[in-house]
Amino acid sequence: MPQRFRPLSPALWILSGSIQSSALADLVGRLGTFGFEIEYATGNNAKHIKGSVSNLTNLGAQLGVIVIGRPTVDQYRKTRKVAATWSDQKVRETVMTKAYSWIYAESQPGGRVCLMFEEDVMSWARKEGVTVEETAV
Repeated sequence: MPQRFRPLSPALWILSGSIQSSALADLVGRLGTFGFEIEYATGNNAKHIKGSVSNLTNLGAQLGVIVIGRPTVDQYRKTRKVAATWSDQKVRETVMTKAYSWIYAESQPGGRVCLMFEEDVMSWARKEGVTVEETAV
């Protein structure tokens, strides 16, 4: 049975599948905890990114992934005149650089945190054979 991402809330997701509860405890003990925070349209300021880092730290995640949604990239382009003529790649790089600086200069995460864009997560999921359930936010 393929694994699925199941939303706990609009911002926090867990990976679920056909793992029995006794095996799940063993798996978590060996692999650690992974958490995902979704910044669908709110990743353009330090407050939201720092909140995501705080949530991942409170979760106790050894690896936290903050997913930047496409609307965040579009919003960045619309709200900054200089970015209006930039390529998608340059806008994404700028958003990524700013978010990483907020994470490591201001947030002081309790574990490792990486950033991914929505498109990267969807590509990764397809590559791994994981189906993603669409939910209304």
